[in-house]
Amino acid sequence: MPIRLIQDTLRKNAVERPDKVALICEKQRLTYSQIDVMSDRLANAFRQYGVQDGDRILFHVLNSVELVVGIFAALKANAVFSVIDYANTFATLRYIAADCEAAALVTYDHQAESAVHLLHELPSLRSVILVGQGAQQSMPDLLTFDAVQEEYPSDPLPQRVIDRDLAYLIYTSGSTGKAKGVLVTHQSALFTTKSGVEYFGLSELDILTSPLPLSFSPGINQLLMPFWVSGTLILEKSFAYPNMTLKRMATEGATGFAGVPTILTLLLKMELSRYDLSHLRYISSIGAVLPPTIIQQIRQRFPGVLLFSTYGMAEASYSLGLDPAQIEQRPTSVGKPFPGTQAWIIDEDGQRLGPNQIGELVVRGGHVRSGYWGDPQNTAQRFRPGKLPGELFCFTGDLFRMDEEAYFYFVGRSDEIIKSGAKKVVPEERSKAILLNNVRNFYYSVIGERAMEKVVIFGTSAAAILSHFSLTHDSSYEVVAFTVDQNYIKEEKLRGLPVVPFEEIESIYPPDDYKMLVSLLANRVNKTRAEKYQQAKAKGYKFISYISSRAITWPDLVVGENCFIGEGSICRPFLTIGDNVMTMAGAFLGHDSVIKEHCFIASRAVLLGAVTVEPYCSIGANSTILEGVTIARECVIGAGVVIHENTQEKGYHQ
Repeated sequence: MPIRLIQDTLRKNAVERPDKVALICEKQRLTYSQIDVMSDRLANAFRQYGVQDGDRILFHVLNSVELVVGIFAALKANAVFSVIDYANTFATLRYIAADCEAAALVTYDHQAESAVHLLHELPSLRSVILVGQGAQQSMPDLLTFDAVQEEYPSDPLPQRVIDRDLAYLIYTSGSTGKAKGVLVTHQSALFTTKSGVEYFGLSELDILTSPLPLSFSPGINQLLMPFWVSGTLILEKSFAYPNMTLKRMATEGATGFAGVPTILTLLLKMELSRYDLSHLRYISSIGAVLPPTIIQQIRQRFPGVLLFSTYGMAEASYSLGLDPAQIEQRPTSVGKPFPGTQAWIIDEDGQRLGPNQIGELVVRGGHVRSGYWGDPQNTAQRFRPGKLPGELFCFTGDLFRMDEEAYFYFVGRSDEIIKSGAKKVVPEERSKAILLNNVRNFYYSVIGERAMEKVVIFGTSAAAILSHFSLTHDSSYEVVAFTVDQNYIKEEKLRGLPVVPFEEIESIYPPDDYKMLVSLLANRVNKTRAEKYQQAKAKGYKFISYISSRAITWPDLVVGENCFIGEGSICRPFLTIGDNVMTMAGAFLGHDSVIKEHCFIASRAVLLGAVTVEPYCSIGANSTILEGVTIARECVIGAGVVIHENTQEKGYHQ
């Protein structure tokens, strides 16, 4: 049976290997035949409830059997699926549903009321299907996943799409913060799958384990690759309970494990001798480059296991991969282009660069996606015409260099490069230096070597921190949200976060029994919370502040050392920022504010009049510095920064 569409991989295996276990998810084990039948039933339900060819179906659920079945059902209904990161708020879901004019939504029963509001708000949305044991009781008029499996026929629907048609959307915020839907065709998805299968050397004997969310491009890859080779996927909801994941891997004889550096760091902290991982053949790292110390530890803890280090993005998944035989010699490299793809580095004029020159990475191949949904401007910037008619090259926006043997090394983001005289400074390198030099920094403690430590979030909307760092609500570290506002307790509990009143903080985490306390300063701050903050601080609690994205602070705010100021935040007048603070892109700093030494102000920031910037700070590219700002000596100013003529400069570098 030929494979031209993604769903053909399932159909082929259901015919040729109907009883082989395809999916293991917690206590559930499904064969290819079972998934095929269940997805046919759901596909029929989609069509009956108004889904037409090419319509978009959104899934706002965690990794699960229902999600895998739903993905194949959407494709069988000749529709387009999109899995929305469950850490996103319902407001983000609303934006995405409106943006892509979704026709159907699959979400949990506790979201039923919000889903009904969407049905009334969005003309395109015609159906909602609820998942969960209480789905039928929460909203009797809505269709439920369980009811579909009991009542709908499993007759296959006619397939009316071809491989060049759209298969799914991956929504990614990128550097602008606005979610963009990356267009992925059946052809591109299957090309990426085949390329990955060849790179990892997969076969029907492989049993892959993946805690990566299916809202994440590499997560989809981990689903499709074993289905291509008739293998088995152990799909984890997350890596929140690593002992359970390792136990499943041992029981099932897992041969492969995929994770991001955060997960792999946590993996190394486990007592691995308790589990029989003798079948494990390889570990793949996806996302940021693994530090050499982590690579060394993985090699020591997993002798004989291949370690694959890869680079990719939603716009061109699986672009570069390092041969495991080179991992010790070139630990910071992400290798060479994946099978069937090409990559090169260009300068600002579009000319190809040679070894040891820094420039933008351009990739070519079937893995390059087709653009952004309804966004021709960003599509034209990222995807440009290639050599062949209809071909697109992906201009990644990432800075790379290449050594004499054509191995690639990630350097940073090209749109945030800082020029200091004749020298180029990459903010990514500077921020890493800040994080490494300040081991108490919140970001490094959560994502770096100290990921096992307890993190307590003081305030509301605790999931904002997790979402900001691309971590799910049940990530690899313990999170407890303390709030002084009872109205938010229910909201956070629905996200799976343990939330308790502030007054109980000492009974649960006395000062000597925790690692750090994070103060989340959002736009719903109030005096009560500020008073509680001071009370806890007086009792010896260590605080690190975090101002969430698009927050509006009150005047006279004092932000402590090593804090983060979220993207698009508006910091009102008389703000004082402590040493080593790092703001995210688009921050807006009010007048008469003071920015202490060694701060990093990311790109597109706006500094109002009378702001004082103390020594050794960096101001990112394309920021605006208005009249009356004082910039101290030894500051570094990014490319494209607009500086008012009356700005007082005392020897800064640009």
